[in-house]
Amino acid sequence: MQDIDLMLELGKELHNLLWDDSGPTDHHGIADNGWSCRDHAFILGIALRCNGSEVAMQHGEAMFVGGPAGANSPRGTLLQVHFHGWLVDNEQRITDLSVKLKANALVPDPVPPAG
Repeated sequence: MQDIDLMLELGKELHNLLWDDSGPTDHHGIADNGWSCRDHAFILGIALRCNGSEVAMQHGEAMFVGGPAGANSPRGTLLQVHFHGWLVDNEQRITDLSVKLKANALVPDPVPPAG
């Protein structure tokens, strides 16, 4: 799955399946804003492994930073999440489809920080 358009399309489908817009909830003492990063990583990991990719789940703190987009200058820190999950392959490349991306600017939609 190296085609970015295919990954973005898969991300949209995962969002429809996994995103919960009912508001922040508590997941074992950790705030969850409804984007189900662990579930995204788990389901995508299964799909990638079935396709022959070697991936593993990782957890930790994540910071999303907006760089320049077209004529717009860099935006700085958009979101900081204290507990987040994503996939990493054997070459240390990160895959995370849990964050909704705007198609034109490729920056996360505004979501209040967890924690």
